[in-house]
Amino acid sequence: MYGSFDLAIVPIGAYAPRELMSMSHVNPEEAVELGEDVNAKTMVGGHWGTIELSDEDHWEPPTRFITAGKNLGMSEERIWVMKVGETRILP
Repeated sequence: MYGSFDLAIVPIGAYAPRELMSMSHVNPEEAVELGEDVNAKTMVGGHWGTIELSDEDHWEPPTRFITAGKNLGMSEERIWVMKVGETRILP
């Protein structure tokens, strides 16, 4: 209906344990699926690492997010997680 989006900031954190958190949070692999569903040209993993809300390891969400994207053949230019204070220019 809307075509593709240049950028999607998708939530990648606060997903464990799944039995409890799945009602309101997606895991990193599901976040990649969300970006694909809206035809995002670039996906940025967000909503993680600020407040400890769940049981996953602090650095697990970005690692799983990048891995999930690469497993679907996405380039590093298309799927990324920003560092604190980082800025980027979109293509």
